[in-house]
Amino acid sequence: ARAKADEITQRFEEWVWEDPARTERLLAEYNRRFNSLVTRDYTADAARLTFPGMKKDFTPHDHQRTAVARMIAEPAVGMFHSPGAGKTNATVMGLMELKRRGLVQKPMTIVPGHMLEQFTREWQDLYPNARLLSAGSDDLKASGGSVDGRRDFIAKATTGDWDGIIMTHAAFGKLGIKESTATAYFSKVTAELEAAEMQMREKVGKDRNRGVKAIESRKKTQQARLEKVVAAADDTNLTFEDTGIDYLAVDEAHLFKNLHVSTSIAGAQIDGSLKAADLDMKLDYLRGTYGARVVTLATGTPIANSIAEAYVVTKYLRPDLLDEAGVGSFDEWGATFGETITRIERDAAGRLRQKSRFAKFKNIPEMLSSWHQFADTKRTEDLNLNLPNLAVNEAGERRPEMVVIPRTDSHARYMEFLEQRLDALSGTRPEKGADNHLTVYADGRKVALDPRLVGMDTGGEVKLDYVTRRIGRIWQENRDNEYTVPGTDEISEHRGALQLVFCDLATPNDEEWNAYDQIKSALVTRHGMDRSRIAFIHDAKDDEQRAKLFKAAREGGLDVLIGSSEKMGTGANIQNRAIAMHHVDCPWRPDMLEQRDGRILRQGNENPEIQIYRYATENTFDSTSWDIITRKASAIAQVMRGRLDVREPDDPGDMALDAQQLMAASSGNPLLMERTELDVTVQKLARRSRGHDRAQEGLKFRKAASEQRRMYLNKALPTVEAAV
Repeated sequence: ARAKADEITQRFEEWVWEDPARTERLLAEYNRRFNSLVTRDYTADAARLTFPGMKKDFTPHDHQRTAVARMIAEPAVGMFHSPGAGKTNATVMGLMELKRRGLVQKPMTIVPGHMLEQFTREWQDLYPNARLLSAGSDDLKASGGSVDGRRDFIAKATTGDWDGIIMTHAAFGKLGIKESTATAYFSKVTAELEAAEMQMREKVGKDRNRGVKAIESRKKTQQARLEKVVAAADDTNLTFEDTGIDYLAVDEAHLFKNLHVSTSIAGAQIDGSLKAADLDMKLDYLRGTYGARVVTLATGTPIANSIAEAYVVTKYLRPDLLDEAGVGSFDEWGATFGETITRIERDAAGRLRQKSRFAKFKNIPEMLSSWHQFADTKRTEDLNLNLPNLAVNEAGERRPEMVVIPRTDSHARYMEFLEQRLDALSGTRPEKGADNHLTVYADGRKVALDPRLVGMDTGGEVKLDYVTRRIGRIWQENRDNEYTVPGTDEISEHRGALQLVFCDLATPNDEEWNAYDQIKSALVTRHGMDRSRIAFIHDAKDDEQRAKLFKAAREGGLDVLIGSSEKMGTGANIQNRAIAMHHVDCPWRPDMLEQRDGRILRQGNENPEIQIYRYATENTFDSTSWDIITRKASAIAQVMRGRLDVREPDDPGDMALDAQQLMAASSGNPLLMERTELDVTVQKLARRSRGHDRAQEGLKFRKAASEQRRMYLNKALPTVEAAV
């Protein structure tokens, strides 16, 4: 059936161009909708910027200048710079220029809770005379009958002539919105769901099926959210609209990626979160009140998990571009730019299965022509940043080191148990609270980390033993390293490098066995490390304690800091002494992996070389996890690395290649490993080939230009000689 469908599609693509009149009409429509935008170069505009009011001893990078020039020229901007590229300063400079030029009157920046103090401090340091107002979630609470805090803040925001208002994500969510605004917004969302429901009924040819029921459930969810927003109003009746804020800058904007997507495309639905809906609702209000210039989204990972998020980002920033291209609804966008593909994947028990997913972009040049109108994309390889080198791994390359651990008998027995559970679930719909695919996958991740997490003995050396042994060795080798006092050129009296350890599958707990305490205990008892110099990110219970913990890490008070992607993956500027990073487990999403690496591969790291280790237990769910990262990273790279002159990209990017290699190495299948090595070799050779071809094209152009110059000079030579 799949082959027949492909055959029909191919024949349609041939038929559509067979009639000249139809061809002419379609070409005109194509040019109007998808071939009428030109990507602007902001280099010249950036060079003219002078930044009055900024401190004299700061020199912006070229890419920061370009981002500011784009913020001045465009109504909405996606500042998609890789972690560590200086998005904070670029955002601040852009907002100050917008305010100085009178393009906005009252800009607001929203940041993660732990970044409020740091962002405010860095803004004030960059612009010493800036008038700033900052607020955390406590400042906007209106509980216990007291609304003084909220009233005072909104009064200050409304009456003050602020250069910038800085607020946490949580506080922004507590800043309510008028009932009329919320009702209008959720009515529009419900209408989108009803349109998707109608398309679903037409597609399946019947009124009731699982997809239709799911859409009906989402309609009820949106109604419940409207009621929640309305109920959140308090006695002050003071809302976002009353503040006079007319422009938003959103730091770590990928945290708002879960915006609802109304669609009849299987596997592409996003139920959405109230947090994302709140941002979209407020942006919708700003556009309706102040015009198109409303927002800058700053993140190094705009597409974090699925290709549907490319639509979400465009909807946040430039919904007008979607409407002008006739792809305003997700079904229209997905049919134009997305594709369902079938590939072989690994299940929780490590078995190979065929799976179809909405997971590939198509018509990439047409999509990127509108994407590049707002996206200021800068990957690490695009920037000339002073980053530490990756140490040479065992394969002789400057890439992360893959550490594959043999599985024990305990692993093998539990993987058989997972197979039995998956087989029992096949073709059934689990009841609420019963075993299901998510619980099987969760247990698969646990046993891959350590069998003790599922109540089994280790059966031998397991992943945590390998991790702690390597941490202990690196500590011994680098305990006397010298570093400077942060912010100075003086050598610190505190010696020793810092190691960062990421583990998402556990939390410290005095009552039961867990991976965090096991790592700490092993480092102390087996490797002689000081317990007081090993810290968990969970030790910091609030933003103030977190700031103190990071200060200790920067100043040499810690040897090891252990945390999760959620708590330590963003906003942790602790890179100056970081010499090694250990990925104890594999995160669910590529953006988490990139954000993790951004804690050490970052400007300001004083080590000339750093090490990144990725651990996987052979023939367990670890292989499946890295397979998931490979699939998602390959799709994301199509946009983040895409070019207008490439319709079918064949370079999945370094992250996808690294993940693919680790997946194959941990699969226990030597043939799969051999094929992956060949795939990687082909990709590398293809990159070199494309580079060679581009260089040859450049040489041809230079040769032609030189020939024209020579002909001009030969023609002018007699005149010059006669004049002499």
